[in-house]
Parts: sequence; C-alpha cells; structure tokens
Amino acid sequence: MRWEPIHFYPLFEIFRIHKKKKLNLTFKTFKTDAEKRIDTWKKEFSISDYSDPISLINKDRMRDSAHVLSEIIAFCNSRNFVPIVVFPPLSDSLSIYFTPEIKQKYIYDWLTPIIEDRVVFLDYSDDTSLKDMNLYYDSFCLNKKGSELFSSRVLDQIGNL
Repeated sequence: MRWEPIHFYPLFEIFRIHKKKKLNLTFKTFKTDAEKRIDTWKKEFSISDYSDPISLINKDRMRDSAHVLSEIIAFCNSRNFVPIVVFPPLSDSLSIYFTPEIKQKYIYDWLTPIIEDRVVFLDYSDDTSLKDMNLYYDSFCLNKKGSELFSSRVLDQIGNL
C-alpha cells in the first residue's frame, strides 16, 4: 500500500462519539471546566507558564506535527484539492486563556509558515456570534445547535471562496 499522509492520523479519533452527561450550564460550570482543560493541557504539554519559551520537547512535537500537516497539504495540492484549516470557535470561558500572545506563539507562529498561500485558513476563535454559552455543551465542545450553526458558517464561507 502506498503511504499517504491521511493514514498517519488516527481517523477513528475524528469520528469517535462521546456520550456525556448533561452539564448544568452556568457561567461558573463553564469557567471551572475551562480551568480544568487549561490545567490538563498545561500538564500534557509540560507548560508551567505560557510566557516561558517553548520547551525543546514541544518544539519537537510541533516540528513533527508541521511535517505531517505539510504532507497532508502536499497530498491535497497534488490532487488539486484546496486544503482548509479551521480554527474553531472558543467559548468565552475558554477564550480568556487564549490571549492574542498565546495564539500567536502556539498557533499562528507554528501554522503560518506551513500553510503559506497553499491553504485557506478560517479562524473562528474570536467570532463573537459563536461565543454564546447556549451553543456549547461545555467550555470546549459545541452542542448540536452550536455545531449546526458553526458548520453552516464554515460551509457558507467555503462556498464563497
């Protein structure tokens, strides 16, 4: 079998269905959930302070991820597909942790050299119309209503390209 970049990413993760308990949607539960997520991500990526330089291990991980994304982009371009990278919306509770400096350091500085002009980049992270708490299951995941609204927006924007 020929190696193709899409085989590198575990697709079952994309399609996995999570059965979750319904949360009591309050600002406090969203805030608590966001804090837990940020703490978990900091532990997962060994980040003690976002203002610290990116660690060597994270630079290695970012380089490996950049290579995989570059291969996926090359695969798409070789078949005349237009790759689209989407930064999804963030709830208010979570977006307070994603300051412009954090997004620049951990997302844009990493992503921009890879995508250049070969990819359409759609950034919904600051879309205020997608920040309503009632569009989210928790601080991170859109609920059905939010997913439908977001999907519709992305499809409309893709249709206008």
